[in-house]
Amino acid sequence: MGKKQTIQASMRIGLLTTLILLIFIRCTSDDPQQNEHPIDSIHSQGSDLDTTNTMYEDIELEDPLKPLKLCIGSATFKSPIIDCLDDFETELEEAEKLTADSILLLTINKMYELGDQVYFDEERDVIPDTWELKPELVTKYRKHGFDIDQEEGMYFLTPDFKFLNARFYEVVSPQMRNYLFYRLRNPVKLTYDAGIILDPMDFAVRLISLEKLLTENNPVVRELVKQELIYEVILFYSGSDNTPIYDWESQKILPEFRKAAEYLRGSGGKYVRKISEYYFKYYYEYGWKVNHETYEKVLLPGESESIFEKIYPGN
Repeated sequence: MGKKQTIQASMRIGLLTTLILLIFIRCTSDDPQQNEHPIDSIHSQGSDLDTTNTMYEDIELEDPLKPLKLCIGSATFKSPIIDCLDDFETELEEAEKLTADSILLLTINKMYELGDQVYFDEERDVIPDTWELKPELVTKYRKHGFDIDQEEGMYFLTPDFKFLNARFYEVVSPQMRNYLFYRLRNPVKLTYDAGIILDPMDFAVRLISLEKLLTENNPVVRELVKQELIYEVILFYSGSDNTPIYDWESQKILPEFRKAAEYLRGSGGKYVRKISEYYFKYYYEYGWKVNHETYEKVLLPGESESIFEKIYPGN
């Protein structure tokens, strides 16, 4: 996995899920070089990104939003998503709320897919003196609904949730509105340069707010929240290379983390509290110290997801 993909992996863990029960997507490309050499319409001469063919299954022929789904699924930077939303604005306004939710999820996933195709070259795209992207590139991608993020000297694209909120807030369900509001206050990406950007207490508050989005049974919101919540709870209790939860020499749990963990255990939702039980059992057994080998075995592979499915079963 390349450096750019590694940087983006944690950000995409909660969002790049399939549209289970709603939309099943199979994407195929006519360009065998596309994955080896990501390109976009600004960066390439004579390239044709409109060769992407997307086929949808289990969409009823009478579905009035089928053309919109197909348009989003086959969108490129030459035929952008924003044009799809403009062309089918009326149909989206008249759609059922849960259907509009699924269109938003499809849009988010497609934006991540398109973002992965863009590679910024430091000699071609960056101003040497300031190390900033050239203004025309910033304008180009923000026009298409993307934010431009940076880590370790590399730029990459992410969906702009201010853009998505402006386009979808009025047509989606109340549960999805809550998700959009949460997303505006809480960026997707939590780690930069192997460090967590939040202090432990703020991280705990974020997790509590995230799980509250699951209190009403909305399958699309569940798909958006599921992997993000699973990943972030484990990140909270594991820490990162540059944001450890314990002192490296004494192996004692740091006081500020312990305070946040106790708050999370007492105030979190059903899933957060259940996962917390596993870690607190360990803390009591080891006297609030961390042994590297045993701490990694607090939860078995796949156990977090299994616990989530029992507490918040899908339809």
